Amino acid sequence: MAAVSAGLAKVAYLAAFEFFGDPFLDDPLNPEWRNLIAALTTGDVSRSELGFTPLGPAEALYEAALLPDLGHHEHAITICNFQQNTPLVALKLFGCLSHVFRVSQSECYGLELLEGQIAICDSVKRTIRMQSYTTHFLSFAARYHVAAGDIPPFRPRSTK
Repeated sequence: MAAVSAGLAKVAYLAAFEFFGDPFLDDPLNPEWRNLIAALTTGDVSRSELGFTPLGPAEALYEAALLPDLGHHEHAITICNFQQNTPLVALKLFGCLSHVFRVSQSECYGLELLEGQIAICDSVKRTIRMQSYTTHFLSFAARYHVAAGDIPPFRPRSTK
């Protein structure tokens, strides 16, 4: 399982770097990202100070708020400012591996509340399409009849 966590962290890390650029590399949380990416054992993963959460049935509302509905052949990565002082990276791969990672402990990189981007990869069509996170969240809020303030604050946790 350590290899899966490390792989998901690497995908999230690269997406955050692509979105935020070089300033992301100077973030104080960056060494924790690299430690998680290099994790070889579940003990290494559990010692990570990087806030990350696997999304399961108990987090279904958060998954819907962060990630779009996907076909079985699609994968998605969301980078957004969702109820946080700092941005999140959420990803869903293979229709079942969903995780959320905290990007930083202290920096918002100019990302306003509910601002961000979603990249959806279609493995059948071999395409990537981009979607505004704001547009996704408004659709989610209408479908679930909730406002941002109605959702309990999301707190990424490590596996500790």
